[in-house]
Amino acid sequence: HAPLLIAAPVNQAATILWSTPHAVLGAPYHRNVDGLRDNDSILEDSEVSALETIRSRGVDLLLLCAKGLNDAKVSIGETGDSNARPFKEIVLAGGGRTFLAPVLRGENILLFEVLRCESGL
Repeated sequence: HAPLLIAAPVNQAATILWSTPHAVLGAPYHRNVDGLRDNDSILEDSEVSALETIRSRGVDLLLLCAKGLNDAKVSIGETGDSNARPFKEIVLAGGGRTFLAPVLRGENILLFEVLRCESGL
């Protein structure tokens, strides 16, 4: 099985690199500024922007930490345009999963496979 590319909170990246054969977009010690920026874009930007970055970078898996919601820029209870909310917040709230398939759900970790189809992603 070939290594997959994972978008994950940067603080989880070292563990992923150490304990799996997979790659990450960015880790807290990388000098890969583009990878760090794209990783942040996936987690913190709108759903539309996140999808664009996931598509352009070829991300295979998305890892989210439920406790990481405390770091979100907007609270789940806030009203308004969902596209203005950080993508990780939308997914943790149960939305925005039209191109994600759940792989693993732990106490604080959610892992999704990025679905690809001929017409879109």
